[in-house]
Amino acid sequence: MPSNNPSTPNSPAGLSQQAAQAFASNMAIRKAWLQSSAPLIQAVAYAAPTYAQGSATTVNLLGAATGLIRKFYVVVSGTLNSTSGTFIPSGPFGITNIFSNITFTDLNTRVRHNTTGPHMHLLQGVRRGWPAGMALINTAMSDPTNGGAFYGANFFCNNAPSTFTGGAPKNFQWTYEIPVAYTDTDLRGCIWANQVTANNLLSLTLNPNFFATNSGGADVSGSAYNTATASLGTTLPTLTNLKITLYQDMFVQGPQDKNGNIVLPQVDMAYSYNALMVPAQALQANSDNVFFAAPNRQILSHMLFWDNYLYNTAPAGSDVTAIKIQIANSLVVRQMEPGILAYWTRNLLGTDMPVASAGGTSTTKTDYTTYYIDTRRRPLNVQTSGNVGLYFNPNSVQAGAALNIGYEYLEVQSATFNAPGFGL
Repeated sequence: MPSNNPSTPNSPAGLSQQAAQAFASNMAIRKAWLQSSAPLIQAVAYAAPTYAQGSATTVNLLGAATGLIRKFYVVVSGTLNSTSGTFIPSGPFGITNIFSNITFTDLNTRVRHNTTGPHMHLLQGVRRGWPAGMALINTAMSDPTNGGAFYGANFFCNNAPSTFTGGAPKNFQWTYEIPVAYTDTDLRGCIWANQVTANNLLSLTLNPNFFATNSGGADVSGSAYNTATASLGTTLPTLTNLKITLYQDMFVQGPQDKNGNIVLPQVDMAYSYNALMVPAQALQANSDNVFFAAPNRQILSHMLFWDNYLYNTAPAGSDVTAIKIQIANSLVVRQMEPGILAYWTRNLLGTDMPVASAGGTSTTKTDYTTYYIDTRRRPLNVQTSGNVGLYFNPNSVQAGAALNIGYEYLEVQSATFNAPGFGL
């Protein structure tokens, strides 16, 4: 059964005495925060940007200098319209492509997240084991008919129209979760924000290619909506009434020592939880294309976004021979072809990873596949286990094919805790 509380080992064996004592103290302090503090969710920043097709507008939102931060929520809403034509969500990610980049920089100017809207959205699902923000009833998944209002009987928290046509505007609303701590109860990565010298900064880049046309047979997978009717110069789609709200999920009124000072989980705060998207280059067919992870991190998952546009052979995944993860140039920890990887992922999450056509409304091929490889139970530690290589072996690489690798990992960011054995 899928779990909504992903876990990794908090205190590995073989620690030095100093590190073991630090972990034990941290666990007691973490427990005190979870049991006695007051959890708050507050709106802390707003923006109403103007969108222009072809322009990568970046919206900067600052977190509040308050509390022990666990996560942020970003709620974005707006109106879709055009003068003519019919638009549908672009496969496989649709409205989640509204942000082409999501970057989170903490108050120490360390970049923790630098990834795409789809990767951040899918991480919400894999961390819980079900689609993010989705009510398990049909009416909550359908396109509303009450004038596009966000809230009806089912309180549409994530709502993207399945189609919109010229002269018939449709409203949408979407919610992203931007994690800071690893989970709600595993506080590794949490941030103590009660400081006035710096800010936690979330930068959201509005996708310059939010709309696309497939009238010329283009790859539209990087867009949110596309049309096969005509060129964008003819249909003139618009994205208006944009509103973005940043919510901060945090603890306040935490535990205190005998002198009335707040006691903080120092080991948890020494970690950062990160999401990173890396483009793969120069892929070769029928070869193990290897991509090595950077050092000093514990890799929780790999997520592969394989856009082999122009490949048109069923079934989906038939253009990949094998995907492998190998450490220290010798130990193979995962080696699977797409079919067994899909079976394993379905049993792990209770759902499939997205598969769709990158060609939009006028094609039926399934040339865009997404793969998820979980290593949470025993994270791959680059520092202690040797190099961690992802080996991707496609049997077909079409012109314009692209592979992007989404890394999810924990990293020790404070030199204070670099004692032998710490951070395994």
